[in-house]
Amino acid sequence: MNPSPTATDFLIPDYLLQRLAEIGIHHIFGVPGDFIMPFFGRIAGSAVEHIGCCNELNAGYAADGYARVQGAGAVVVTGGVGPLSLINAVAGAYAENVPVVVIAGGPGVATFRRQPKIHHTIPGNFLAPVKMMAEVTAAAVLLDDAATAPAHIDAAIAACLSTCKPVYIEIPMDIQKAACERPEPLALPERISPRSPAQVRSLAGEIAARIGNGERVVICVGHEVERFQLQAQLTALIDKTGLPVASMMFGKAGYVECLDSCIGLYMGAISPDEVRTFVEDADLVLFIGAHETDMNMGIGTARLQPERTVFLREGEAVFKDRTCSDIPLGDFLVELTRQSEAAGGMRFPAQPVQSFFYSRNEPFQAAPTDALTSTRFYRRLVHFIQPGDVIAADTSAGINSASFQLQQDAISITTPYWASMGMCFGAAVGASFAPRLSNRVIALEGDGSLLMTIQELSTLARYQKPTIVFVLNNKGYTVERMIHDGAFNDIPEWRYHKLPEVIPGCHSLQVRTEGDLEHALAAAGEHSGPGPLIIEVHLDARDVSDLFQVFTRFFQP
Repeated sequence: MNPSPTATDFLIPDYLLQRLAEIGIHHIFGVPGDFIMPFFGRIAGSAVEHIGCCNELNAGYAADGYARVQGAGAVVVTGGVGPLSLINAVAGAYAENVPVVVIAGGPGVATFRRQPKIHHTIPGNFLAPVKMMAEVTAAAVLLDDAATAPAHIDAAIAACLSTCKPVYIEIPMDIQKAACERPEPLALPERISPRSPAQVRSLAGEIAARIGNGERVVICVGHEVERFQLQAQLTALIDKTGLPVASMMFGKAGYVECLDSCIGLYMGAISPDEVRTFVEDADLVLFIGAHETDMNMGIGTARLQPERTVFLREGEAVFKDRTCSDIPLGDFLVELTRQSEAAGGMRFPAQPVQSFFYSRNEPFQAAPTDALTSTRFYRRLVHFIQPGDVIAADTSAGINSASFQLQQDAISITTPYWASMGMCFGAAVGASFAPRLSNRVIALEGDGSLLMTIQELSTLARYQKPTIVFVLNNKGYTVERMIHDGAFNDIPEWRYHKLPEVIPGCHSLQVRTEGDLEHALAAAGEHSGPGPLIIEVHLDARDVSDLFQVFTRFFQP
């Protein structure tokens, strides 16, 4: 173990590790390799713990999941092969606004300049990883000068937090061994500098007037609210105005769905009819922190009137006929709340009954000997979800879990925009390490998705994390079967409940009937580890939930 750094041996890796700890990152996921070994040698003496993963891509997914709970995440890999192996995970974090610090090693500066043909490099283009990462990060830097490295590190971290996007920091081996001064406390700039406070006041006044003049106004909440940690500002607006609110697939969260004013999930024609009608017939729809992605808009089925719709996002407000830029979303929400309250409150009709496809208010009575179906599985599982749970769900499971009614502080991890199969299990692994985790991590994985990242079960076992993993075994890619059937959607058969025989520290159960599910949920409710609990749920290869049948009617790739 390395001794604690002193004033005479404080190195560039120590600087970066201290900065990570300052922004709440206390675990760094990764895979060691020769070009990053000096950095790894400094981790043990820092306030950051290394979590070893089975490959670089999974480490990137884990850092993403950790960030969605903790606020920011980090991953460290060797040079060349490392960043290019995890670039898919980085692209997903970029697309879905997840702040992840990506650290990679590389050959020494002199070698970098000569560019000889050495391993882990692209001939004649040692800069290729930096250039590639620049396309999917807010900043990509090569620290080729020890004197300027600290400033570049601080700038990259500031970019990561201000944009809620990943950044890439590549450190040559000799720079990893270079000394530097200890840092002063990190000073972060504001995310967005408003063009003028008057602009924010004017825009808030315009929206407040439209709210006051409307008979039916509704807020649809997107992912930026949670990413930029604006939940308190949004909740204050809802409390002061009494506005009804809908959650969205890309931004689903318990802090919204636990509210009495939440009407359900809006996703175009895939929404429950009551929710769709309420939103699309409204006088004004405020999409706060939301983007017009295909999933959010119900695969092109949303029927919104542009003149009645406003998108309020970090940095901009988008109306039918104009876009206002340089608008900090947090500042705007505070000002809108103030002006709405000053106007004396709002007048709105009684809220419609909440409508979720899977509601915890809908009783469930098990038929113990009946074979379990997808629809019955999800209708039962919503009653298993507790306040503060993290639910990570891939692909079709993600579409179904989006229609759960979540409780207070529950966090939903899905990938509705980037939609990389297997991502959410890797993210569940990362979330399991987050110090801010308040309850359980529950992974919902189809067998096809899980095969992409299944090695990380051994990581959960190694670190004794009591993650609950539901494996929905329907013998292939059911999503793709519904779109275009064929033998190419079949996958190798695994006996997932037998995995504890090859991964010490895992536990497992099998489910075939509704009675089996009741037994498994009772066991899962008591499970505290050490190690994960795998629940293999056997389903028919062509069994899809009622909700997913609605979804596939509109999906045309």
